[in-house]
Amino acid sequence: MAFGKSLEGIGERIVTFGKSGTITKGTHEGQVATVVAGPAVKVSASTNKVAGIIKKINDDNIGVQIGGIMKADYSGSAPTAGAVNNLEADGSGGVNVDAGNGDPFFVWEVDTTNTKVYFSRAL
Repeated sequence: MAFGKSLEGIGERIVTFGKSGTITKGTHEGQVATVVAGPAVKVSASTNKVAGIIKKINDDNIGVQIGGIMKADYSGSAPTAGAVNNLEADGSGGVNVDAGNGDPFFVWEVDTTNTKVYFSRAL
């Protein structure tokens, strides 16, 4: 049986938050989330801090992956694999590199063909 390599989900930690704003099942899974008061999360706007990745949406509760290796789309310049990159939300569901505003994340792999990045909290 053949299988491909995958880093996604290693050490995964998911926390349940309340929902703030519009988060739609079938649309927002896999997008970047930002913590707001409550504690609740919203779909991240441009330059927001990255709390994690929306994994499950159930009525008013949102499961967000906050730990382990996460996968997201990226925009702009490709992050550097094997190094700490400062990442922030790009406002389109993914992340981008911003040395001045982003938080430090370790980038494990970058798929430039599909504009995907695998990252975790900085080691």
